[in-house]
Amino acid sequence: YRSVDSPMILMLFLLAPTVPSEPRPKKTACVPVAGTVNAVTGNGVELAGTAPAARLMPVRIYDDLGAATTIDMANGVLWAVAKGATVINISSGWNGDPDLVVEAAIQWALLNDVPVVASAGNGGVAAPVNYPAAIDGVIAVGAVDWTRTVATFSSRGWWVDVVAAGVGVPVLCAAWVPGQGCSSSGTSFASPQVAAVVA
Repeated sequence: YRSVDSPMILMLFLLAPTVPSEPRPKKTACVPVAGTVNAVTGNGVELAGTAPAARLMPVRIYDDLGAATTIDMANGVLWAVAKGATVINISSGWNGDPDLVVEAAIQWALLNDVPVVASAGNGGVAAPVNYPAAIDGVIAVGAVDWTRTVATFSSRGWWVDVVAAGVGVPVLCAAWVPGQGCSSSGTSFASPQVAAVVA
């Protein structure tokens, strides 16, 4: 049992055939992450998602104070698999040691032919290993800028499998106003783009 870092980003599960019955969070940071996947063209904010026709299943693992544990993350993965998610993106994680509960949940997803994509972390060159990105079978995503240079904040190491745009990524604002877009940086915004391609 450990606390999960990066409470600003929730888990996002892609292409689920059903919609979760749980209530949506009052405040959510999954809107910018979701926008990188399925914002439609012609939305007035110069943003088009990687898979605009994708059906998304946002799963809340953080409480109202922004706290979550690895048990919460594992439960979110298991719930998504049970509800029929076909790809799982995890834009969250922690540095340090692996967690057997999360690893078991992810291995269950993989055994059920549900690929898991996760952000590699934002600790830069000297960052320790980031989980769940470093779990065997997970597609770990680092970040690059628009010149394809690895972002200075992007964690790097043996566990990183691929990179995607993660610097100044055009996103939908969490408190979206028509005609206004935002930009965000981080491997949390690179990861869902790869998940969309995997889907």
